[in-house]
Amino acid sequence: MKSFKQKIAEDSSPKIIMTHYQIFSGGGNIFLIQDYTERNMLLSEFAKNKVKLVLEGHWHGGASYDNGLFYELTCKTTMKRVFYLVTVNETTQSASVEEIKF
Repeated sequence: MKSFKQKIAEDSSPKIIMTHYQIFSGGGNIFLIQDYTERNMLLSEFAKNKVKLVLEGHWHGGASYDNGLFYELTCKTTMKRVFYLVTVNETTQSASVEEIKF
């Protein structure tokens, strides 16, 4: 985690994080990171270092949450013919995600 903390702090720009396991999951879910110490450290680093969007997998049902610090999107299963388009607006420092079927 030390290298993660150093790397995320190097750049003051807003960030998008991608991970397999859910980090926040609306405050509780069996599919999120079960190590609460690790999870709380990640949430703290996200808050300190302008993480605005977290893209995740693992739970095939998909969900989205806004915990006030960042927007969290658990992408639905990749078994479908879909992709996710992330659009970043640097002016408003925001990001949006659109599921596109093909």
